Amino acid sequence: MNNTKQRRINLYASRSIGETLSATFDFVTQNFVPLIKFLSAFLLPVSALMGLSYQSMFSSFAHIDNLNDETEQILSVVMSYLPVLLLCLIGALLTVAVTYTLMQKYQQRDNLLKGLTLSEIKPLLKHNLWRVLKMLLLLTLIGIVAFVVLVLVATMIMSIGSKFEAFLFLLYMAMLAIALPLGLVLPMCVFEPELSLFSCVKKALRLGFKTWGTLFVVMLVITMLVQIVSFILMIPFLFTTMTTMFFEIDSSQYASLAYTSSAWFSVLTFASSLLFCFGLLLMSALSFVAFAFCYGRAADKVEGVSVKNAVQNFDSTSLTEDTTADIISQFDKE
Repeated sequence: MNNTKQRRINLYASRSIGETLSATFDFVTQNFVPLIKFLSAFLLPVSALMGLSYQSMFSSFAHIDNLNDETEQILSVVMSYLPVLLLCLIGALLTVAVTYTLMQKYQQRDNLLKGLTLSEIKPLLKHNLWRVLKMLLLLTLIGIVAFVVLVLVATMIMSIGSKFEAFLFLLYMAMLAIALPLGLVLPMCVFEPELSLFSCVKKALRLGFKTWGTLFVVMLVITMLVQIVSFILMIPFLFTTMTTMFFEIDSSQYASLAYTSSAWFSVLTFASSLLFCFGLLLMSALSFVAFAFCYGRAADKVEGVSVKNAVQNFDSTSLTEDTTADIISQFDKE
């Protein structure tokens, strides 16, 4: 029997770029089974609905030429895309909340995630779901405002002349530079529940800009990995979907249409869409883990969180020892 105790990967630690990447991958490999178990319980139903929504969306695209009115075509595209967008947002919400709840329990429990049950994480998960939802709504509002500002500035520049196009490009790059530190908002709002949402945004920008280079490199590596795996998972989904669309457009191919409408091909199409959507959400969990360790690194480097925690633990240990000594001396007097 193997009784070797696993090494805890502390969230708050000053790490280099390589060490931050290693902490991300080590956490995922060390806790692969509980991560898959809990994420599957919440994400598989959403992934199935996402897959069906994607199939419905592409099917409506195949028949869009049958609509003569341009307004009806636009409405058809919007109505077919809305369920996909809504389910993607629900999937992202669940992925963030479940991943960070597990990371919280990992930091709190002596046994890490070993033996963790759903009933044990349910109260914390409900709290995190509500807090992450509010933060996502705030980020959406910030994104809409930024988009409106960018459109207004672009319109003004186009009316003035082409000599200000460089300014528009710089404004766009500045918004992208600001968006990267905002990625620290989600782990911060979970791991620092005492902060308000706006305080999380301000603190994320402050920590993010002070560690922008490391944050950029780490997330660039993770994003490239996520994109590669997502593309591989997308290949069978695109093959089955494009095949169905092709023969639905050319309805004269009755034999081919019967082929794509067969039960086994329908099952294959659904399985490929489920694999793609579920894999996409799982890979996004890797990105959220990376953001969490980038947050922990930034908080420790800028604010010395690990040192503060060590001092607090030392003070609490000293207080416990002093209290025990007082009790013992009291019994000795009696």
